[in-house]
Amino acid sequence: MCIFFGYAHDADKAFFNIYIKDNKTLIEAELPWSIRNVLIAYDSNYLRSKSKEETRAIFFKYAKENLKLFNTKGALLELLNVSVVDLNEDSHTHTIKYLITYDGSLNEGRIENNLMLEYYKNQENYHWFTNYLGEEKEIVTNKENSMFFIVLKKNNNNIVYYFLGAVFIVLFTMGVVFFLKKGIIKG
Repeated sequence: MCIFFGYAHDADKAFFNIYIKDNKTLIEAELPWSIRNVLIAYDSNYLRSKSKEETRAIFFKYAKENLKLFNTKGALLELLNVSVVDLNEDSHTHTIKYLITYDGSLNEGRIENNLMLEYYKNQENYHWFTNYLGEEKEIVTNKENSMFFIVLKKNNNNIVYYFLGAVFIVLFTMGVVFFLKKGIIKG
């Protein structure tokens, strides 16, 4: 699923890998070089920023307004952190990679991703995640449709235990009925 890192030579395509770790929802975002133009338009202080921390703070504010995660009750997950994924200084790249961290596990809910959509009419945001069935999914959003619902694979095997419990109850009930019919057990 991390293969998507390296695709973003297109100025109007961004890539997002969504997963859960340690009760946090993490999004690995690869944004094209044109994110710089978006951040300049969003906050003119971006041009005057003198450190990576200042530019990261501007992106944090932009992401907080434009990349929102909601749980099933409609509550907004809190954006905790945005960090730049370190790049090899000797490499030539047309992208910037961020790790965006939200408080809480978004196993179910909706995502509204408006990053860059207001600036590029053909902008497409590609999202990858593994759903609750274990299937890898890809969802593409754009200006006309920037929201989607998500059911992620949970980090535990509760569904297996529920299934085994249900099978046990059915088999136990069938056994009791069988023995009642045979007269071995008196009801």
